[in-house]
Amino acid sequence: MKLIFIKGIIGNYGTKVLIEDKYKELSKYFNKEFLQKVINDLNGGANPPLFIECKKINFDIFEKSVIDKEKIKKGGLLAALWKICSRNNFGVEYSLVNVPLNQGTIEISNFFDLNPYRLLTENAEIVAIDGDICGVTTFENFELTFDNSDNLLKNSYENNKSNTKNFYYLGKITNNRKRIRIDNDIESYLTKDFKDEVDKVIPNLTKNI
Repeated sequence: MKLIFIKGIIGNYGTKVLIEDKYKELSKYFNKEFLQKVINDLNGGANPPLFIECKKINFDIFEKSVIDKEKIKKGGLLAALWKICSRNNFGVEYSLVNVPLNQGTIEISNFFDLNPYRLLTENAEIVAIDGDICGVTTFENFELTFDNSDNLLKNSYENNKSNTKNFYYLGKITNNRKRIRIDNDIESYLTKDFKDEVDKVIPNLTKNI
């Protein structure tokens, strides 16, 4: 079974930019200590409070299972998902239940009425894998282990602020070209939209990205 996972924290860069640019406005509504904690957590790559158990997978085996990768940048998670599907000409049935979001991203997105899944992101990517190769055949999250890997490669992964060891399940790849979100028994289709939500608050911020 071919599956898609998220590596990294979604909407992290957009959240930091919004706090920095709109700090005065936000501090009237949010506690200043809370805003600082959000910045600290995002800069440090802190794990979002998902409390999800992860299956451990060896890095060497995982690398052999990778079909394609797409970095998550402008337009956030959903723009990246559209791009990887289009490039490979496959469809996807996905859920946003396990998406790794910082609580601050959720609250600040709500404050400005933004979609956090289309928010500017850095140090994160979507990874499509062949689950039969690496042993992920059910809809579960996983964490890489490096027991048999080169030390330099291991250190590169462990020191990356994007929490690269943990992968969160996003969806399964399908043979048709439909890109369908399935959450709470409600189906909706992914649209081609590369605009970033942060531009609604700070116009043209992502123009050159």
